[in-house]
Amino acid sequence: MIAYNPIHYFELGPIKIYSFGLMFAIGVAVAAFLSYKTAKKYDLDGKKILDALVYILVGALVGARLVYFLLYYYQFSSPVEFFYIWEGGLASHGGFIGGFLSFYLFSKKHKINFWKYADLLAPYIALALAIVRIGCFINWDDYGKYTSLPWGISAEGDFPRHPAQIYHIISDFMVFLILYKIKDKKRFDGQIFLLLVILYSIGRFIVDFFRDYDYYVWGIAPSQIFVTALFITSIILYRKMKT
Repeated sequence: MIAYNPIHYFELGPIKIYSFGLMFAIGVAVAAFLSYKTAKKYDLDGKKILDALVYILVGALVGARLVYFLLYYYQFSSPVEFFYIWEGGLASHGGFIGGFLSFYLFSKKHKINFWKYADLLAPYIALALAIVRIGCFINWDDYGKYTSLPWGISAEGDFPRHPAQIYHIISDFMVFLILYKIKDKKRFDGQIFLLLVILYSIGRFIVDFFRDYDYYVWGIAPSQIFVTALFITSIILYRKMKT
């Protein structure tokens, strides 16, 4: 068992910096920088990438927070707390929906090839997700179930739990490595992005068996139902676009 004291925030003078919010910002910044630097290689507009990321960020935040609120509304003591995103409480699957829809609308408005740009962004989205999960670990949210394994973590005197956040980090980083390695070998536009969704769904489904949720539906977590639907939809799209 490993004893651990979470760092929910730290202070720089009068400024309070939340660990989750900081890692979220770093993840977005890294994804933006790498996408912008890579765009020219694929004859894509780097400025459009930065503009699109603003849309994606807003859409992802709204979607992630809204889905979390719908699933865990009883954790909020007042409606104002809905906006306290720096304290954590984001559903990544909701972020997927919000970010996807925002980027799709952006691509229509600016008349760009949605799938080409989505393929460019895909590996760096996976990397950003891994970085954000570091914030989850530092803040100690999205923790796992009880475990007697030697790497079980006891935070603030709690019983040892699976470090599900680290499992997420490993899973998301592996997705990044796979996508980064094959990004120049794609056979059709949209392939890399759809593989991101497929691989993320598999990883999330597996890791969620170790996560501790407030309630379950048919013996599994609500997020597992969502990523199953996401996986099936992506497989159908992949097969359709491949032919």
